Formats: sequence, structure tokens, C-alpha cells
Amino acid sequence: MVLTSALGALARAADAVPPLTPDGDEARRWAEDELSDPSYDIAEPTPFDRIARAIGDFIASLFNPDLSGGWGSTFALVAGIVVVLIIAAAFLIWGVPRVSRRAAARSSAARVFPTLEDRLEEAATAFDDVRYLRRPGTAELYRLVAAVDDAVASAQPAAREAVPA
Repeated sequence: MVLTSALGALARAADAVPPLTPDGDEARRWAEDELSDPSYDIAEPTPFDRIARAIGDFIASLFNPDLSGGWGSTFALVAGIVVVLIIAAAFLIWGVPRVSRRAAARSSAARVFPTLEDRLEEAATAFDDVRYLRRPGTAELYRLVAAVDDAVASAQPAAREAVPA
């Protein structure tokens, strides 16, 4: 009984509310009123967005095969080859891993400071392990590397052999 009367009251209240399906003109007016709210101004593209869009449009126009003079397809092919070459050159220059600290310690530093060879190897291994995420850095590893650094700073380099003329 209580449920039936509650549903009846709800139905009468719903009948009293105007319909939420406006006609075309009223819907347009509602949308314009809603979108004129200043809270929607944040959705405007930022200067960075506009610059990025302009660059993207420019690059897309480079690959447009409908360029005048019939050169569009040729230009798109050449542009694609240039992009591939730039990526390959960047990989060759920056993509190849450099000498690890351990290899540097073995080769040059150990020849210059032969008395510190074992300590250099240990510090270089610790540095590489932290750098290449094989183990986390700790205060103990920092003290090890710092101690070897201090030892190298205070050590005398080995005498070089004379280079024949």
C-alpha cells in the first residue's frame, strides 16, 4: 500500500515536469546557452596545441600525392626516404650504447693507475649495475665509488713509456 501510494505520487510529480525533448529551435538555444558558460573556455586549444596542429598539417601536406604539377607522389616518396635516413642516422649516432664504465675502467684507467685496478673494477661494476638497473643504488655503493674516486684523485699516474719518434 505504501509502495503503491509512493509510485502514484512519483507519477503525478513526473507529469508536472515539462518534457525534456525540446523542439529544434529550443534545443539550439539550450545548447548555445550551455556552451556560452565560461567553464567551457578551458577546452580552447592552447598555443602549443595550435603549433602542433600546424606542424602536423604541414607534414601531412608534404605527403599529399595531389600536389600540383604531378610531382606529389615523387615528393612523397623522396620525403619518406629522407625520414627513414634521418631515423637511421640518429640510431647510428645516438642509439648505439657507449662503452660501459666497466670497460673504461679495464682499458684506460687501469693502465694509468695499475695499483688501483681491482678497486676501479669494483667501482665500475657497482656504477654499471646501478646505471643499468641491475641493482638499486645504496649508500654503501655510493661510498665505494666515492672512495675510489678519492683514491684516483690522490694517486700518481703510472709513468708513460716514451713514444718512439
